[in-house]
Amino acid sequence: MDAPQGSPQARALQDEHDGHGRLHDERRDEETEPHGPPSLIDTAKDLGVEFYACEMSMNVMGLKEEELMDGVKMAGVATALADASESRVTLFI
Repeated sequence: MDAPQGSPQARALQDEHDGHGRLHDERRDEETEPHGPPSLIDTAKDLGVEFYACEMSMNVMGLKEEELMDGVKMAGVATALADASESRVTLFI
């Protein structure tokens, strides 16, 4: 039974028929796949992104400043809120 013309199954069947199956998709993914976290962090730093660690969370988890990656600054709640109010974008993770 043939798949409907515009369905994902039809596209997959057409790709397999044209020789553009899984191998083609894997090559495309390798070319467009984002780099891993270390590379993305380095790029973010190059673009001026600043990283802060929450002092209270670190205390709760028993982490020390020396255990953080290079370039991460410590910040309490007041500092984080003050910086966030002056930033164009703030992400809290």
